[in-house]
Amino acid sequence: MAPPSLAVQEENLTSGVKDIGAGNNISTYGEMVVEEKNDEEMQNNNDSGVDIEIPKVQTPVSNVEMPSDGSAPSIDGNIPTIGEVENPDTSTVKIGKKAFKIKMGKSKRVPKVILFGGIIIFFIMGVLVGSTVFKQNVCVGTSSNKKKTPTKVTYVSNGKNNETKAGSYTYKIPDNYTYDKKNNGVIIYSDTGEWRIFIKAEPGLYNDVATARVSFEETLKENNVTVNSLRETKISESNYLIIEGTTRLQNRLIAMRDAKNDHVFYIEIVTTDNSYNYDVLNLADDIATNATYNDTVSDIEHIDIYDASSMLVTASEAQKSLNNSN
Repeated sequence: MAPPSLAVQEENLTSGVKDIGAGNNISTYGEMVVEEKNDEEMQNNNDSGVDIEIPKVQTPVSNVEMPSDGSAPSIDGNIPTIGEVENPDTSTVKIGKKAFKIKMGKSKRVPKVILFGGIIIFFIMGVLVGSTVFKQNVCVGTSSNKKKTPTKVTYVSNGKNNETKAGSYTYKIPDNYTYDKKNNGVIIYSDTGEWRIFIKAEPGLYNDVATARVSFEETLKENNVTVNSLRETKISESNYLIIEGTTRLQNRLIAMRDAKNDHVFYIEIVTTDNSYNYDVLNLADDIATNATYNDTVSDIEHIDIYDASSMLVTASEAQKSLNNSN
């Protein structure tokens, strides 16, 4: 049986086809626009970019022999290649904020290891010399580097004195100073409030005190006293053990001397400028020297003071608050 025939419309596949060799104005995927820029536009674009200036060759390189082993050629002499060479015999090295010029000599074949090793040694030597020459000694306990003016003091022999008994001794206090008694000792204040002296007599021997320096220093440290200096010296005719100490940023000049009668004087001096004032120590020595020993102590001094002032004032304020609330 013959196959059935299908009625298919014939299609002209060559309709609308042009010969590509017929001309150059035929476009298949759209027209490609080639944008040409003139010299003026390119000059404008270059103005907004980065200019890279190539240094000019001052002296051309000539007569360079190429090594047969394939290594880089060696250029002898002071022949500059690209750019300008100011001074090929020197090299500038910057350390910190300072620049140092190091003369390299005529030879340029100095290994970098030796060069940098020399720079490091030079720098270390400079630091060591500087730290030795300009070393600062920091002294603990000094409050000011300003030159201090001598303190004018009035001694017992200069005029009228007041007498007060504290503990086993009677002290003479120059009239222009105020004083008080505390802890069986006497407190003396300057008329301007610049310094204060505390003097107290304790049973003991000065020889025992003078030989206990190490024990004194360790004991004070355990009680939060920084000992800046401890030495023995002589003031007027008396030997002194002097301690320059600091407690809670307050400098204290502490001194001990013989008081005779198997007693020693304990002296403490503080100042408003936080200094160790030895002029005031001379005054304390004068007062201690003129103090007299009392064999007997009044019975009234053995009676303790019962200080209830703070307690009573607090009670009165509480009563006042209670009355106001009612």
